[in-house]
This record gives sequence, C-alpha cells and structure tokens, in this order.
Amino acid sequence: MTTMYGAKVNSPLTQLSAAITAIATTIPLVDASLVPDAPNIATIGTGEDAETILYAAKSSNDLTSVTREFQGTAIAWPSGTSVYRAYTAYDHDTFKSNIEMILPIGATSYVVANDAPAEVKTYATFLRGLGYNIWLCDGTDDQIQIQAAIDALTTGGKVTLSQGTFYIDAQVYSGQRLGINIMIDDITLQGQGESTVLSVVANANLDRVIRSALCWGLVIRDLVIDGNKANQASGTAAGITVTGISNDQLHTKGRSTVENVYVKNTTGDGISLGNSEYSHITRCKVTEAVHGAISGDQFDYSTIEKCLVWDCDDLGIAAGSSDGTTIVNNVIINVGRVSGAGIDIGDSVNAIVAYNTLINLVGSGIWGELANANVLITLNIIDNCGGKGIEFASTSAGVPITISFNSIDLAGDTAIKINGLSRVKITNNNITNGQNMGIQLMGYTFGAVTTECEYCEILDNTIYNCGLGNPSWIEGICLRDTTQYTRVEGNDIDGGGNQRYGVQERDTSDNNYIQRNTVRNNAAEEILYAGASTIVRDNTGFITENSGVASNVTLDAGGIGVIPHGCAITPTYANVQCQSDNLNVRVSSIDATNINILVKDLAGAVVTADTHDFYWRAQVAAG
Repeated sequence: MTTMYGAKVNSPLTQLSAAITAIATTIPLVDASLVPDAPNIATIGTGEDAETILYAAKSSNDLTSVTREFQGTAIAWPSGTSVYRAYTAYDHDTFKSNIEMILPIGATSYVVANDAPAEVKTYATFLRGLGYNIWLCDGTDDQIQIQAAIDALTTGGKVTLSQGTFYIDAQVYSGQRLGINIMIDDITLQGQGESTVLSVVANANLDRVIRSALCWGLVIRDLVIDGNKANQASGTAAGITVTGISNDQLHTKGRSTVENVYVKNTTGDGISLGNSEYSHITRCKVTEAVHGAISGDQFDYSTIEKCLVWDCDDLGIAAGSSDGTTIVNNVIINVGRVSGAGIDIGDSVNAIVAYNTLINLVGSGIWGELANANVLITLNIIDNCGGKGIEFASTSAGVPITISFNSIDLAGDTAIKINGLSRVKITNNNITNGQNMGIQLMGYTFGAVTTECEYCEILDNTIYNCGLGNPSWIEGICLRDTTQYTRVEGNDIDGGGNQRYGVQERDTSDNNYIQRNTVRNNAAEEILYAGASTIVRDNTGFITENSGVASNVTLDAGGIGVIPHGCAITPTYANVQCQSDNLNVRVSSIDATNINILVKDLAGAVVTADTHDFYWRAQVAAG
C-alpha cells in the first residue's frame, strides 16, 4: 500500500521565518508545532502555484530532510509565506488507491491471503462485516475460499487476490484432482503481480492447479503459480489449463487471456490450451515444467507472444493441430532437457512463427509435421540447438511454407530440413557453424504414403562452416530423394574447409536449377550434381561455362592440340575455331582439364608441328 500521512485538525497556518530558495531542503518556520510531526507533508503558498513538500524530520522550528516539489513546482518563497497541512491531491489519490486495493471497486469478489499486509487484512475484515464479497484465507486449503469467490459469480465478474501466498490443495471434480475449477463465462482472476503466489502444498498431487473448462472469456493475470513439483508424489499438474469442446473442428469455447502470469515447478505443462479459439497468452514466464512450457492443441486463431520460457524438460511452445496461430516475440532458453523442440507447431495450418529467440536447446529449434500449410517462419534467432534448427515434414503435396530471414548458429543437426513438402520457399536465412548440413530437401514416408520435394526455392541464403560434426559427407545445400524442379539461386556458401560440397544434388534428383550461387572453401567439390536435366550455370567458384582465346597452341605430329578450358567439371560441349581461315578444327575429346583438338588444312591434310591461335568456348550443358 502507498504511505498515507496524518492530518492536522483545522489545518492551522504558520509562516516561513526566512526566505528560501528553490533548492533549499531545510524550511524555517515561525511555529513548527502547527504542522504534524514528521514524517509528513505540508503545503507552501496558497495560490495556484502552491508547492507540496515532504519532510522527514523536525529540528526546533525547522522542517529538515525535505523533498521539494513532492507535488507542484519548487520555487523561491519569500519570508512570511503561509505553510500548513492541507488536504492535498496526494492524500486523495493515495486514499483512493489504497481503498481500491482492498475494497472490491471494479471487482465483484475479493480474496485475502493469510500473510497479506496487516492493514489489508484489518480493512478486509471490516468490509466483510459490512456485507462485501470478501473471503479471508487462513493459509490452509486456501483454494476453498478462492473457489467460493469464483462460484459466487454465476454470471461472471472479477475475482481479485491480494498480495501474499495462497496455499492450494486438491478438490476432486469428476475424478480429477484440481486446485481451482472455473466453469463460468467471463471470469477474471487477477492478483497483484509477483507478490500474489498460488503455492501447491506438498503431496497435493494435482492434475491441474487452475482449470477452466467449457467457458468463454476467461482472464487470468498478474499472479504466480508454484507447482512445488519437488514435493509431489504423483500427478501431472499444469499450472493453467483452458479447454473447450471440439466438435468436428468447431471449437465452441475460447477467447481466454493469460497475461503476466509466472508459472514454475509444475509436474505437467506450464500453461495448456485445448479446443479454445481466439485465446491470448502474453507476457507470461514459465520455468521448470516437467512437460511443455506453453502447449496444447486446437487453439485456433490464438496468439502466444512476449513470453519467457526457460529450464523445462519438454517443449518450449507447442501448438498441436491449430489453425491461424501466431507465436511471436517469445524467448525460449534451455528447453527439451528430456525431449521436444523449442517451438513445435505440430500439423497446424496458417501459422506464423516470428521474432522468437531460442537459445541452448537440447532438441530442435522449430518443428512441424504432417498437414502444415501456409506457414510463415521468419526473423527467428536459433542459437545452439541439439537437433535441427528448423524442420518440417509432410505427406501433403503442395503445402506452401516460407522460411525466411532466420538466423541459425550452432545447430546440432541440419540447420533447415524439409521432408516431403513441395512449394517451400527458403530465403535470406543466415546459417553458421552447424554440425550437419546447412539446408536439406528430401523425401518423406509416413505409413504407406511417400512424398517428394518439388517446386521449391532456396534463394539468397548465407551458409558458412557447416559440417563440423562429420565433414566427410556434409553439404551446404543438399537435394536428395528425387527432389525436382527446385531452384537453388543466389546463395553464398562458404564451407570453411569443413563441408564436403557447397551444393550437392544426389540420388535420383533431377530437373533442378542451380545458378548464380557463390561457392568456396568446400573440401571435395564446390558443386556436385547427378541429374541429366539439371541446369547448373553462372555460379561463382564453380565454372560451368567458359571461353577465350588460346594463343600459340602447339600442334603435335598428329595435328593434335590441347586447350585448357578452366571449367569445374568436364564440359559436355566445346567449340573451337582457328583465327586462320585456311584451317579446319575438330574437337576430338574433352576431359576434366582440356579440350583436345585435331587441326587439318582445307585439303584435309593434318597440320603438324605448328603453332596457332584459337577461339574457344566450353559449356557444361543439361540434357
């Protein structure tokens, strides 16, 4: 509560015994007995420019240790100016806010903890005697008083919890051990921030600390839930569970808000949503959850934002089978200590995962599987994950996913891996220091269904120094398992001496386009491709088309000359012409280094032991 100061009967006036400056902190009075004892407040002046001061002590007729312009503006005051204890704006505002903190103005029920401040408990007892909806807890089975306050609001309303600790044990509802059970629409349960704690008692063995079922418009905000997992013999208690009814994907309840809630030490999830659409989880903190920190299924069109998750055994944030979910601006640190990814969107569709920071994950960074469609993964930072940085797998052909502008460093496996999805766009990502591949596209089998990657785009990514875990077989970009019609373009791939290939097309992949990439410092080859119809051209660091003038080429006794072509691999086509019009030139063979030519004169005789200049062009062509 905010400090309130005593009054002086009739507010008698005294005066300044001497002039004061605007910064003076000792105020001399004619008679200091006419203002209250310190500490207190007083007013200097009587007009619109009056100044309220706070004084911490009195010394004879001086007010000392004064805080100037406590309200109003400090100015220089002349001797004789009135000084008195007025009823000030500070008195009114403090009186009002302190009453509202314990009097349920704006709330329809109020619950006071056993260890709440003494003045709160005293005033709450007084108000309860006047008939207000106030419940006083004694530190044992405090869930009973909180439940009663909620159940009294049959048409909805606000339950305010005081500061202090509420000790929560089990109530049994339909076979479940619950701390607090909310089944009424439009309930708000609000504390006073981290000074309001719901603490689960030892061996409560709950299934849920707070459960909301089958209701609209729940709001839980400004409190702490401590699951006390170290002292539970059983149970998988989520801190908060919100659930509706699923009826052929029509979720009949939702629009819940969980805001500024700190959940810790739970034997289950931290916060769990299910069958609850248009819900909002914001500015929450979750740590030391045995299961997912924030997780659920079928919470369509919901938003999880600005949350901090750390030190949890399973998933950081999981969306299950949700439609239109947004996961944005969250920080996730050291999750998946037993299993699970930082963010798992399951088979959600129309999802956005953006601006999240994921650090020191045991498993993968961002993961989704099966029915993902119209998903945007952008502007996330993934630093030091034990599994893949970003991975999606699906047997649904033609599901557009965009993965763009993400930063992935120190991935323990492939940084970005796509399994069986078509029309995926991977663009402008920064991938560094990975243990495995930078980007990989491959087929995917689920049950009897197998799909391949087709019509994808890998554009303008930066990949540096991947393959740290096994450089003998790692690629910066890998196309495999009949990946087709995919464009690999504009990427900057620096193997750092560790990657085997900058780009590799392998297995039965074909009909791809590998062009205008920059590749360098890869251990075996910069680019290796298998497809007969794949087009590879205009890459920096891997020459597939070259031309020039070969001067003073010496022909041997058989009329054979050798022209180096400078291509990265053996060209499939070469054309050579002599600068002299009276000679015919035929390309006899092309190898990994040279174009071999046979030169004859116009009569058909072999030209021997002579030197000539030749125009030449070599190309690695598709088909």
